[in-house]
Amino acid sequence: MAETKKLAATVRSGTGKGAARSTRRDGRTPAVLYGGGEAPTPLSLDTRTVTKLIFAGHFLTTIFELDVEGKTERAIPRDYQLDVVKDHPLHVDFLRLKPVRACASKCRCISSIMKPLPASSAAAR
Repeated sequence: MAETKKLAATVRSGTGKGAARSTRRDGRTPAVLYGGGEAPTPLSLDTRTVTKLIFAGHFLTTIFELDVEGKTERAIPRDYQLDVVKDHPLHVDFLRLKPVRACASKCRCISSIMKPLPASSAAAR
């Protein structure tokens, strides 16, 4: 199984452009955690840590365990935005990962042996 990395996050109070700019002024990167049948959670991450993770490579394919104020959430980054001039992260989107549930579906096997199509029907296709 893939190795997971731990990342500390805090819940942001507001959403939108003004709240995101305020988060950046405090030296943190705004983020959002969505998916898994739950409401999106606005987060803030340490900018220095996120910058190192992004530029180290394989950021979008790494599974993270986000420590959100004592609660651990497994997530994978879906997207990040960088400043065009300064090249530091502006925003990160995380997709929440949930355990897979078993499917309780009944299937009926029609034939266990595959038969070749007759020549007339194969030519018609």
